[in-house]
Amino acid sequence: GGYSNPAVAWQFVSFGDAVLATNGADKIQRYVFGDTGKFADIEQSPICNTIAVVRDFVFAGYCDEDSQKVQWSDLNNETIWDSSDSNQADFQVLPSGGEVKAITGGEFGIILQEKAVTRASYIGTPLVFQFDQISDNTGCLTGKSAIQYNGMTYFLSESGFMVCDGSTIKNIGAGKVNNYFFES
Repeated sequence: GGYSNPAVAWQFVSFGDAVLATNGADKIQRYVFGDTGKFADIEQSPICNTIAVVRDFVFAGYCDEDSQKVQWSDLNNETIWDSSDSNQADFQVLPSGGEVKAITGGEFGIILQEKAVTRASYIGTPLVFQFDQISDNTGCLTGKSAIQYNGMTYFLSESGFMVCDGSTIKNIGAGKVNNYFFES
């Protein structure tokens, strides 16, 4: 819908019958499969740098210029982001760990921060999500390094290539791989 700056990096996720997109500069965009129209703003959504699908919610990170804020949509509804007593949309400002770099989804969310890794687990109302810091000394160098495969989250940290299973973090590039990467 009018966005033409090719220098902006977009991130896309599929949610139900829609594709959602974010670029860190505009509200989350939505396109419904089969529609003849263009992507359009989700009016209630935040401006965010990263998005993922966690269970039946859309999760956003680095929201509205707050580098430590995560926000999620209502249950099974990517268009409702304002929290109220009648929905499960809400937000959380993470108290430590620095800037949110990326989020990966699935049954739980993995929030990769500058100096920490935090797990977001659905617990239902009234709190909706519980946030548990998995690591307070390992973080993500860049959100563009984060991928998810078979329920495992892979990313680059200051210590090298890491994998997180939702409970623990392991350095999978220790030795030759990390040394080669950082020396190149």
